[in-house]
Amino acid sequence: MQQHSHRLKKDTLDAETLVVSSENNEKYKCLLPHFQEKEKDTIDTYSGPSPLQLLQPLFTQLSCSYRLESYWTYEVCHGRYVRQYHEEREGKKVKLQEYYLGRLDNTQFGKELEYLDNRAAEDMPVKKIDGLNMPYLQLNMSDGTECDLNGKKRMTKALYVCYLHGKHEVYSIKETSTCEYEVVVLSPLLCQHPKYKPQESGENVINCHPLERAAKKPRSLLAMEAESLKLKHQKITGSGWWKYEFCYGLSVNQYHLEKDGSKTTINLGRFDRNDHIEWLVKNPHKRPKPSALRKQISHFYAGGGLCEETGHPRQTEVKLKCLDNSSSPGSVSLYLLEPKTCEYILGVESPVICNLLPHVDENGLVELNPGSEDEYMTVSLEDEPAGDDLDNTIANGDD
Repeated sequence: MQQHSHRLKKDTLDAETLVVSSENNEKYKCLLPHFQEKEKDTIDTYSGPSPLQLLQPLFTQLSCSYRLESYWTYEVCHGRYVRQYHEEREGKKVKLQEYYLGRLDNTQFGKELEYLDNRAAEDMPVKKIDGLNMPYLQLNMSDGTECDLNGKKRMTKALYVCYLHGKHEVYSIKETSTCEYEVVVLSPLLCQHPKYKPQESGENVINCHPLERAAKKPRSLLAMEAESLKLKHQKITGSGWWKYEFCYGLSVNQYHLEKDGSKTTINLGRFDRNDHIEWLVKNPHKRPKPSALRKQISHFYAGGGLCEETGHPRQTEVKLKCLDNSSSPGSVSLYLLEPKTCEYILGVESPVICNLLPHVDENGLVELNPGSEDEYMTVSLEDEPAGDDLDNTIANGDD
């Protein structure tokens, strides 16, 4: 944005405001934060349970949390192990591919926690999550499945952070180096301990409000956010024969690449604004929910390749869903289902979609760059059917 007015004004709360404008002359009034030194919470008087005691109910319940990716499912069984697996069904046969990413060594567990209990609050390790420095309790899990690349046992660092609204869900999991992993778990149990409360990051949010009928976000910013979805999804290695390609506002395709380089493509639907609106009229429950409740929107892609079984063109409902808990802002996950013959549901999940949802109209559409048709996002993924729970979530439209 370019500065529109160099003059700063004081509002009634003694905060400074600044009027700025975008390259498209969209004007916004921005409230600059008022810096004030905050008092530090004292922990000298804390005499409550230790971090281990606070997490003990989670460990004794033998509970597990799961994270579904496009191919792998990650199972975090608290206080026991972390497992990565994939199931393939061939008729009644189930082929399981699994790796243990680490198991908890109880002999070292107590020593590590005793060290953390004696550590000063300012020396606590922190993990930046959603702009906050979150102190964490680290559990080292070793003795996993042997790694083919280096011959060593896989190992995982499980980081437990305080999150009042958490349900012990897996916030993120990533491979930090060859066969070494890091998993972040959001748990409300640690919030009772003052050492594990979120720390100030030192960053301050500047809130801007539109002026003179400007959109909530500048068009160029929306276009930039959509642009990040153009990046190809990381290619998944597996046994799926079909791959899928989704081009926002254009089409959904199913294709297969032969060894000789030839390509077989089946179109699962093309986007047409009129067909989409007609579909919404027939299915009013598919319209966007109110902004405060909106977590996903549906678009209708019709007129695909002719289906031999039904004699009708193929069609796809594309569900664009906001993915909140992701360590990669530009990541995209796709899941394809076929609840009826040649009628598909494509689930597209990404953090970028979270930014677009507030700006859609009553039909679930957003015009990123009026008069231009080049603002499309293209992502592709190998076909690996999701598990039953995920199938039901997408098929039923559950949030």
